[in-house]
Amino acid sequence: VIIVLAVRQVIKGVKQKFTEDLDGGLTPGVTMHFGQCCTPVPGDRIVGILEPDAGLTVHTIDCQTLASFADDDSVWHDLQWTPQAETEAVAAVRLQATMRNAPGVLGEVATLIGQAGGNIINLSLAHRQQDFFDVMVDVEVEDAKHATTIVAALRANPSVDAVDRVRG
Repeated sequence: VIIVLAVRQVIKGVKQKFTEDLDGGLTPGVTMHFGQCCTPVPGDRIVGILEPDAGLTVHTIDCQTLASFADDDSVWHDLQWTPQAETEAVAAVRLQATMRNAPGVLGEVATLIGQAGGNIINLSLAHRQQDFFDVMVDVEVEDAKHATTIVAALRANPSVDAVDRVRG
């Protein structure tokens, strides 16, 4: 099992270097980054895909991108979060929400995220219709449980029709 090292920083898309060969499975200095397709955060079950010239990409175990590697066992690496990552990391998740197109709704959503301790770091509006619109929101969270708490708070708002974590 390879231990994923994380320091108190946003880990979404950040490239890091392994400074130690923790189990003999990876060469020191292999580039590691977190899949933007599934935005893994501490608390998620994770797996690594090691590709030449790309390094090790960390994915959630349910990421749809993993299907393209199903036939090649040699690229798969079992990973787990370190206790330090699980208690001190700041990570980002991508949420996709469908909400009413009405004055103040986006403000309500931003307030709910902030009240739950999340920090919006990116927001993109898409598929605007007369009554509803879709939004992609990148939110800094402490871990998977924190992300779930934010999703639950948004689902409880009557102006939000649907919200889910993006999983690849």
